[in-house]
Amino acid sequence: MENSNYDQHKRFVDDRIACEFGVAEAFVLEQLQYWIRVKSENPQKFKNCYRDGKWWVFNTYSEWQEQLCFYSEVTIRRAFKNLEKSGIILTANYNKKGYDKTKWYTVDFDLLNKILSKEQTSDQNDQSMRSNRTEHEDKMTKPIPITTTTITSKNSLNYRVAFEKSNDTVSENHIDMEIVYRQIDTACGILEVDKEDTDAIKGIFNYFYGKYRDFTGKDHIMLSNKNIYKVVNNFVMHDCDLGYIDFEVYKEYIKDYFYGNNNFVSDCNYSIIHFSETLKIRKFNYDRNQYEDEYLPF
Repeated sequence: MENSNYDQHKRFVDDRIACEFGVAEAFVLEQLQYWIRVKSENPQKFKNCYRDGKWWVFNTYSEWQEQLCFYSEVTIRRAFKNLEKSGIILTANYNKKGYDKTKWYTVDFDLLNKILSKEQTSDQNDQSMRSNRTEHEDKMTKPIPITTTTITSKNSLNYRVAFEKSNDTVSENHIDMEIVYRQIDTACGILEVDKEDTDAIKGIFNYFYGKYRDFTGKDHIMLSNKNIYKVVNNFVMHDCDLGYIDFEVYKEYIKDYFYGNNNFVSDCNYSIIHFSETLKIRKFNYDRNQYEDEYLPF
């Protein structure tokens, strides 16, 4: 983790970035630029962070959250992903150990400057248009009425209403994946998970249920909406540091869960709920296997 006195510097976010991408994204970008400045001003101390002509910063999402403590890890994770998709933030992996998936970050300053220049030009045009309004138009402008209506995200509200009204019973019936997918969509909507990770989560459920059927000879029970939400949330929180949900890695987790040694895990009932609650063990086994494959001479 970058352990300089980050908590002592004042944060000033660019309102143009906040308007274009969001306030959380503006804070994340400002914090990343801060660390890049720190490193560039101390080249000898941080020489290992200069790669391919750029200064890079590496932190896990939990470490970023310590620096931006007014946001949750989920919000910070989403902000990073939005900025990555926009191209402003670039990522790489310069870790020495192959199984270390901690991301390295830098900023595409050329793209950032283009966006800021575009926003500045737009602001100037808006100011010019406002200054050209006639006195008559100003007089005709009606005051904005006072309202006490709370503005809420329509999509988020719809997701929550659907979640609260849906059936919360567990059934022993045959697994209906269409219902499961709708439950996952609802949970992911509440947690504000993007489409790519939502699709990965659906793949994990489908793969797990298939392995469960092979292992036990019967279908997994149908989970309640609350339990689906619990499992999805466990997946999201587990992968906060990685930044995305890697379906291929989860396949290895699932195979380890069913065919590895679970004798040391208490109350192992081979349900997807229990699986989601033991992801740290699955990750430990996966990382250990990756290390052995990479470094041990056999």
